[in-house]
Amino acid sequence: MTLLPIVGFWALALWGFAGAGGRRLVTLHLALLPFGSLAVLPASASGGLALTPAPMLGALLVLRCALTRGGLAGMARLALAPRGMLLLAAYAVVAVVATAFLPRLFAGTIVMPWRGEVLAPTPLAPSAQNASQLAYLLISILVAIAYGRLLAQPGMRQHALRALALGGAVAVATGLLDLATAVMPVAPLLAPFRTAAYALHVSHVILGTKRVVGLMPEAAAFGLLCVGYLSLLYFLRRALPDGWLRRRGMPALMLGLLASIALSTSTAAYAGLSVLGAAAAAEWGWRAVTLRRREPGRRGLAPEAWAAIGGLAALAAVFAVLPHLLDPVAALLEATVVEKAASASFAERSAWTEVSWRAFLATGGLGLGVGSTRVSTSVVGVLAGTGVLGAGLYYGFILRTLTRRALPRDPEARLLLGGVRWAWLAPFASSLLTGIGADFGPFLAVLFGLGVAVSDWRAGARAAPRLAATPAGCP
Repeated sequence: MTLLPIVGFWALALWGFAGAGGRRLVTLHLALLPFGSLAVLPASASGGLALTPAPMLGALLVLRCALTRGGLAGMARLALAPRGMLLLAAYAVVAVVATAFLPRLFAGTIVMPWRGEVLAPTPLAPSAQNASQLAYLLISILVAIAYGRLLAQPGMRQHALRALALGGAVAVATGLLDLATAVMPVAPLLAPFRTAAYALHVSHVILGTKRVVGLMPEAAAFGLLCVGYLSLLYFLRRALPDGWLRRRGMPALMLGLLASIALSTSTAAYAGLSVLGAAAAAEWGWRAVTLRRREPGRRGLAPEAWAAIGGLAALAAVFAVLPHLLDPVAALLEATVVEKAASASFAERSAWTEVSWRAFLATGGLGLGVGSTRVSTSVVGVLAGTGVLGAGLYYGFILRTLTRRALPRDPEARLLLGGVRWAWLAPFASSLLTGIGADFGPFLAVLFGLGVAVSDWRAGARAAPRLAATPAGCP
């Protein structure tokens, strides 16, 4: 049975690779992110690594883009352009050099290893985790560059938005199937998709409530996956044409993702959702104040406000009539949020970051190499992995993404770039709580690529007509 999902995955991957212009692979990459517990290669063939669909499809997407006529040269131009993705490409170079030399240079420094039944501080030594974690980071960087090329085409942007919606629907569906295992004998249907070599926490219960994990390794991973989908779909949906998907499909899907986040009972997911809510309110205010009448970005302001007010009023009315309904909710929030700081897992993850931070300081700011030490926040992960130089390049690229200008005379580009500026906040904030290394993951890779794709990095007005006329495939 375990071979069937692997064979099915590779059949889909080959089908996607054979498609023109990378459209099929974009769909598969964004739609199969919820299969985070599926190993697509047997452990004996992967050297013990848990290779899941996301990095494998990301690598295939990069290869497909590079093999398209002019694709490799186009990716190189984008990676080397100062107004393009030069800072991110430089971050990749720093990561490679740091990982090649620093684990040997600082061998013996006390770090927190990536693997072990009991994670305890150990002396640093070069390991297979240096190579594997560097590979994951490089794939994310190359995926961002590939999306920067592919999404320069308006048709491909719309395709990617629909693929994101499909991925969100898959996340909700897998969450419902996992929830059903508590009352129905459907667990055998999910077992073949839970083959990753690392620990899978799929049967945890809190206050008598099953923690929903979908097909991810644990509840926190599932909750943060749903936060990522919800953030991108909420802020980018305005670029969709007016139709069923935008008017009815998106609201229903976002409600499903909200319910999935709640059922994950993950503290990190709740924190990410709080950031998303604050970003949504701030973005609404920004659109209301700064955009002129009849601009596309102002569309939907009144319905969104009434929907929020109506939803809050309905909840207040329900709890006013039936106040005891709040008791289980309050108990769950107390267990997952208030008591989290006193839990053993919180203490353990804090120890990871403390040990890794001390190790980083011991290097004088040079870093230890990607994969050398395990952390629980992405900021320390980037600093410990690539040093002050790498962190400066990475966060400088984020700042560059937020300050880009949209392609002139392209309303869709303005809508999408505005969405990128807000959609990154929730995934980034989540990584501050749960990031275990320097890899920024697929959601930020998509946003980084989309941000440059709709910007004037080529020098503005002359780029827009040529990009709009580019045929399918990498420009």
